[in-house]
Amino acid sequence: MSVKLAAQTLSTSVADAIDFLRKDKRMINFIGSEATSKFIRTIDKLDKLFDICNSSSPKGRFSKSLLNLVNLEERVAELEANANYLRGLRDSHNKKLTDGRRKTAFIGFLVTINCVINLSRGLFKYVLTYKLNQDNLETLSIRIRRRGGWNNNPTTLQFKYALRACL
Repeated sequence: MSVKLAAQTLSTSVADAIDFLRKDKRMINFIGSEATSKFIRTIDKLDKLFDICNSSSPKGRFSKSLLNLVNLEERVAELEANANYLRGLRDSHNKKLTDGRRKTAFIGFLVTINCVINLSRGLFKYVLTYKLNQDNLETLSIRIRRRGGWNNNPTTLQFKYALRACL
């Protein structure tokens, strides 16, 4: 499925349409579709979280815009709402996902949200959150590895020169 089609299918307007057909039109095919519309709204909420944590341009719009003094409180409210949502998620045994065996991603999101909020409140007049993600570190690591050729275990001196060449 293409990203564009998935974004259209899992949008808030689709959830609104499902709710409308179930509640207002009382269509038989949409009886019991509450979980579907709730799931779509959850995906949309997490999509906005990804957008906020991936703002890369000062000219971005809506949830993809940078965090600055103008939209700070609105974005912080969205981030805190998402953090509360993630903290409240539970598995089929009613155990919090942040306490379970697969907690790493959820705790990582919570740490990211906390860091973005603290950086945007105190240190800078705006924050491009894309600069904080792991892609840049991975790119640097790949470039350093490439400089070593076949040697995947460089000495300290080789690493120093490779890093200097990359920067």
